[in-house]
Amino acid sequence: MVPCYGGHADVAALLGDLAALDLAGIELTVTLADNASEVPIATVPVPPGLAVDVVRLGVNGGGSAGFNAAMREVIEGRGTHEERPAPDFLLLLDSDVRVASGALGVLVDVLSSEPGLVGVGAELRDPQSGATYEIGANICPETAASIPAAGADVEPPQLVRCHYVAACCALVRREAVERTGLMPELFLYFDDIDWCLALSRESGLAFAGVPGAIAYHPWWWRRLVSAKRYFLARNAFGPMERLGMSGAQRFDRAVREVGQAVGLASLGQTGPAVDTIRGLADAAGGKARGRGRWRPAKGRGAQPIGELGVALREALGRGERIFIHPSFGEAWVGFDPVREQVLAAGLDPGNYRIWHGGSIASLVVASLAGAARRVFVGGTADVAVVPLGWATGWMHAPRTIAVAGMEFIDVKPRLWRTLPVAAWIGASGLVHALRLRRRGPGVNPLPAVSPRRSGAGMPA
Repeated sequence: MVPCYGGHADVAALLGDLAALDLAGIELTVTLADNASEVPIATVPVPPGLAVDVVRLGVNGGGSAGFNAAMREVIEGRGTHEERPAPDFLLLLDSDVRVASGALGVLVDVLSSEPGLVGVGAELRDPQSGATYEIGANICPETAASIPAAGADVEPPQLVRCHYVAACCALVRREAVERTGLMPELFLYFDDIDWCLALSRESGLAFAGVPGAIAYHPWWWRRLVSAKRYFLARNAFGPMERLGMSGAQRFDRAVREVGQAVGLASLGQTGPAVDTIRGLADAAGGKARGRGRWRPAKGRGAQPIGELGVALREALGRGERIFIHPSFGEAWVGFDPVREQVLAAGLDPGNYRIWHGGSIASLVVASLAGAARRVFVGGTADVAVVPLGWATGWMHAPRTIAVAGMEFIDVKPRLWRTLPVAAWIGASGLVHALRLRRRGPGVNPLPAVSPRRSGAGMPA
């Protein structure tokens, strides 16, 4: 099952990977769901020996709509699937994923031999560095944040039990999908998380990440901003509703999104900041599905992370004081490239736990003091390197280098312009956070699918 919208080169590369898979004992049929691409996906050449079907949608409904169209085609036996037996397993792949030759065989072996599992996911690696960044993932019980269940420290044959696996490369039981329903159609982000939670709850079975089943996929955190801010803010509450989290927990999550928006606005990234607030507003209004009302706003002036070290050394050569946010000193997923650049320049990010210690009240007082110092004195440094979207990132220096994954922006915000906008963004966001505390958007519905005859097949 591969949802596609353009990206013909990615689709061609993926089909090449699938044609080269070790398929001993496995019958594989690939179903491409064309989300109304301007140039039909059916024009992509199919490698010899690979069975590929294409179902074309009339509109672009996002990844979940594409997955659902493909799953419905296979499960209900439509089109060319009518004469084929229903498969045992459904293989979900993003169009921009690359799959190692032995990955599918490992996933099939595990799911076939583990009756306590409803689905399994690949070991996900970064295409640029080759580093493992996720083997399954869990939901933080306090904030509903997604946390990798394991990384490169886990090796086969150990399995990683988890709350969900990313749909960029996942294998699930077809019968569980028939009982539970298809994905909630959220367009982008959190649809696979919400769906996995529903599959696990309905079946009473677990998910697991599988070390050694390798897939390479760009991690969303590496992309600077764009439309993801709207969907991350809006769709995060679906899994929270599925898990029955409280209004206080929804409020906490919303406030975190507001902090992201304030951090973006304070650095002049107004478009993504506004999209974040729109996402919260739509979630609070119960409009948490479909395309929504995001704008294609993108961060300005993005530079590749490989140039960060050059910028830091140039600043040091001019005798400038540099503040490195201590979060970059932590072993958090995605911070490795930043930390390498910082250390190569001879700088030390410090210890986040020590820096962040103390009560909430002390942090508020320190933040207010830092804001006043930045406005009236200019800050404690000449250049600050901070995570993009950190609400207090602008307070340290007149020049801010804000990092998001493999990109960064280098700005000198005009506070008389950015701070009023950030204040308006923060106030608007808090209103919607209070609305979400009072009432959530509700549990996302799962489209039904009609079972047909069962049969002895393998993944579709």
